[in-house]
Amino acid sequence: MPKKKKPEEIAALEKIAMDCDNYTAADIDRVVTELQIKDPDTGNDLSNATAFNMMFPLQIGPSGYMQGYLRPETAQGIFINFKRLNEFNNGRMPFAAA
Repeated sequence: MPKKKKPEEIAALEKIAMDCDNYTAADIDRVVTELQIKDPDTGNDLSNATAFNMMFPLQIGPSGYMQGYLRPETAQGIFINFKRLNEFNNGRMPFAAA
């Protein structure tokens, strides 16, 4: 059974929870180290935080030089429909899909 937290510990954890959206990778690593957070399944140390973008980059515009992004849930249709489009094209790579 976990030990009961003191009110100041609870306040500190609530502040971290409210501010964590603005943390850099270094801030996340610092908090993980300070709070001694471990992998819940194995108890091993966690690796360092890594920045990544869940948006799918694509080229847009008449020249194709402008960078645009699709949300993952919007872009997933590309992967779901690919097999059907490939079969519809007699096993050849589809030219385009909309």
